[in-house]
Amino acid sequence: MRSFMKGTALLALSALVLAGCAAQRSATPEMMRHEARYTYEDLGDAQIFDAVRAWVLANCRWEGEVLQFEDAQQHALMARGSWERATEYAPMIEVDIEYTLSVDIEKGEVYYELSRLAAMAPEDGEEMTFFSNSEKFHEDAETRFQSMLSALDAAIRAQQ
Repeated sequence: MRSFMKGTALLALSALVLAGCAAQRSATPEMMRHEARYTYEDLGDAQIFDAVRAWVLANCRWEGEVLQFEDAQQHALMARGSWERATEYAPMIEVDIEYTLSVDIEKGEVYYELSRLAAMAPEDGEEMTFFSNSEKFHEDAETRFQSMLSALDAAIRAQQ
């Protein structure tokens, strides 16, 4: 009887693992695009650029240089960042999301793009490539991106 119960428990555990793997469907190309546009009619490009740059430096976390590129004349910048324990790979296994944020500002319009997204195992920093391409990962990245954009929008509007 004990052997039967052990076998049943093992079978149930296997089914849960397989169901979790099946839930990690590949994201469509549309799901993998994370971009947005905001317009500020009452602010100049330099003022918007300064607000975005200050917010990025204060709020983006990265082990190296956060700002990878900036051009105050063209009102463009690129930053690297990481959201810690931002997505769940499997029950009780949280994973970091690394990203690149690109910002271009022209005539009061700000274009944001999130790219170079990667799911990183927090223990060893290795990329979890399969998970980086999953629907769940990109849904969680989009949620974080929208939260970031809300905070950025509030910081820019505070300049008015």
